[in-house]
Amino acid sequence: MKKTCLSLSFLIIFILSATAYAFYPANLYLWKKNPYDYGPCGFCTNYLNFVENQNRTNFSDYKLLTQAGYYYFRLTGHEGATVTLFGQPEYKTHEGYLIVAKKDSRDISVNDLEAFAPGEWVDVPATEGEGAYSAYYHPGEDFKDNVGSVKWGNWWGEGSHPK
Repeated sequence: MKKTCLSLSFLIIFILSATAYAFYPANLYLWKKNPYDYGPCGFCTNYLNFVENQNRTNFSDYKLLTQAGYYYFRLTGHEGATVTLFGQPEYKTHEGYLIVAKKDSRDISVNDLEAFAPGEWVDVPATEGEGAYSAYYHPGEDFKDNVGSVKWGNWWGEGSHPK
C-alpha cells in the first residue's frame, strides 16, 4: 500500500510539473548590437524582454530604438509559440517583418533577422544546442536595424501565408 501511494504521488508530481512547463509563457529577449561598440564586457548591449501575449506596438520609450546596430533575439518557451517582429511601429508591414514559430520547447536564437528566403516559410532544423522553428520573412529596407513593434500569435488569419 505504501509503495502504491508513493508511486501515485510521484506520478501526480510528474504530471503537474510537466503540465506547468507546457503552459509556461514564451519569452522574447531582443538585443541590439553595435558591432563597433566594445566595452568592458565585449559587445555590451541592453535587451528588451517581451512575455508571450504582451504585444508591443512601439519601442519609442526604449533607448535601443535610437542606438546604432542591428537586432537579434532569443526565444524561449513552449512548442507553437509564435512571434512577429515588425520593421515599423504599430505592426506596419511595409518596412518588413519576420515571423518565427517554435516547433519544440527548446530555446532558439536568431542572429541575422534577414537570413531567410523572402516570401516563404523556411524550416530551420534543431541542432545540438538549439530547437527547431519555422520562419517567414517579408523584406524591408534595413529591417534588421529598425525593428519597431512585436506581436505574438497568428495575426494574419486563415492560411499559411501572411498577407
